[in-house]
Amino acid sequence: GVMVEHGNVATLLRDNQGYLPLSATDRVVQNSSTAYDSSIEETYLAFAFGGTLVVGCDEIVRLGPDLGPWLHAEKITVFCPPPTLLRTIGGDAASQSLPSLKLLYVGGEAVTDDIVKIWAPGRRLENGYGPTECAVTITRKQLRVTDSEITIGRVIGENKAWVLNERNEVVTDDTPGELCISGPSVARGYLGRPELTDARFPNHPTCGRIYRTGDLVSRCPDGELRFHGRIDTQV
Repeated sequence: GVMVEHGNVATLLRDNQGYLPLSATDRVVQNSSTAYDSSIEETYLAFAFGGTLVVGCDEIVRLGPDLGPWLHAEKITVFCPPPTLLRTIGGDAASQSLPSLKLLYVGGEAVTDDIVKIWAPGRRLENGYGPTECAVTITRKQLRVTDSEITIGRVIGENKAWVLNERNEVVTDDTPGELCISGPSVARGYLGRPELTDARFPNHPTCGRIYRTGDLVSRCPDGELRFHGRIDTQV
């Protein structure tokens, strides 16, 4: 169990309120199980703006191509699916048939060019990245068809992203290394697992208390982060 504090989540909500153009007129789908951390962000993308939360069930999420008509009938404006779920809905025709959908907030797996090409036109497409240990979302980037590459963007709020090599040294731009996060979004640790907590949430001499994500990234010269996969065998 990850000990996520209310303050960690409040950091995310405050940043969302300053970053996303949502209002009380929005209708947000909760399509994640409440056992999954992304359900927290889905719920408060509605509540933090005074909008409406439309709770989906397993049957709805598994509709595949029929999910598009359901989103249209419910006048959904905000949808937070993994890219794989978007692909089951369909291509250009499915995208164009959802005029009410103004924000797609994708995460959980890497976004590819086909998703951006089909789903970015006509709406805002956000690529969110974050482990549970950093309270759902810790970096993000608005993706556009004109982007030269897909990145996971920059850290939210007052958090900091560090790219460290195997010697725990901060690496230069364009050099791959482990993504480590410090700041108010970092969780307390693992319940009843002090040794694992010490290993994954160490105190770094330069970066302070960090969470070691286990993800391989590199920093672009403009400060955005490229995602390269895992440094271990974890899926």
